[in-house]
Amino acid sequence: MKYARRILQYIKSMEKFKLTYSSNSKSVIAYVDALFAPELESCRSMTGYLVQHHGNTIVWGTKKQNLVTMSSTAAEYVAIADVLPELELIRNLYKEILWITKPIDVMEDNILIKLVAEMGEQRRL
Repeated sequence: MKYARRILQYIKSMEKFKLTYSSNSKSVIAYVDALFAPELESCRSMTGYLVQHHGNTIVWGTKKQNLVTMSSTAAEYVAIADVLPELELIRNLYKEILWITKPIDVMEDNILIKLVAEMGEQRRL
């Protein structure tokens, strides 16, 4: 009973706080980054990502990559590949529930990755 009372007191003290979602920016945008081989023992890089809907964070995460990469560019490429299934799930959810079919913009800070993506677009045309 003591713990139930404490939980109710906590909930009552949080009445003033709330989550606020605004619609100031693009529909869905993803930010992806990689940390190249931070551990000398495993030599595996880390993937980090954040997905926002109208500027409000809806999904984020970090994980150790399954592959050992030889460069920071390769680590960034693997990071994007790691996040794509999550983005596909979000896109399908939006399509099914909200009828939004816009593509998800993926932001990456590595210039070589941007060039590889542009080369891929040119080859598809």
